[in-house]
Amino acid sequence: MTSSFDEAGTTVPVTLVQPYAAVVTEIKRPETHGYAAVQVAYSETLPKRVRRPQRGVLNRAGVQGAYKSFYEVRVAPEELSDFTLGQMLDPADFLGSWDQVKVTGTSKGKGFAGAVKRWGFAGQCRTHGDTGNRRPQSNNATDPARVFKGSRRPGRMGNARVTLRGVTVFEYDSGLNVLVLSGSVPGPNGSLVFVNLVSETRE
Repeated sequence: MTSSFDEAGTTVPVTLVQPYAAVVTEIKRPETHGYAAVQVAYSETLPKRVRRPQRGVLNRAGVQGAYKSFYEVRVAPEELSDFTLGQMLDPADFLGSWDQVKVTGTSKGKGFAGAVKRWGFAGQCRTHGDTGNRRPQSNNATDPARVFKGSRRPGRMGNARVTLRGVTVFEYDSGLNVLVLSGSVPGPNGSLVFVNLVSETRE
């Protein structure tokens, strides 16, 4: 994260994201697979680090190079004609026109946390020598002899799939291949996030 200035001169907190260039490796058609989607590969690596099944997908698509990550994007059936096997998708071709997006990533893991930290409980009254004021209150009804699902109890905090909607694309620097998003995004520095258009399904 860093900060930038908008047109009015106001400081805006932003996050810098570096998009990957992707290559089309497979096209899923409704008559063959039952749905319309495009599979893309990204994040180039050494050939020895590509597993054999992924290597077969790349070879069938005629892709030159080695990629370690794959992702499938649902598209409308009429948009399948816009893609061909081995086609390179450059972020500079479409990121400049985006405005409102949603960002999906894995939030930072914070380990096992109590109910006060995890859910913001107020805790118990610290009177008459009570030392366990940060423990949760009652477990609700005792007659069922079980804890109901969805109860806000201590447990693992963070490390969950999070989607932020309404994120604004501040700018895109095609020379540096850096996408500037307003606000923060899920995950630590250097983590992987997926940026989607809010109104469309293409990524």
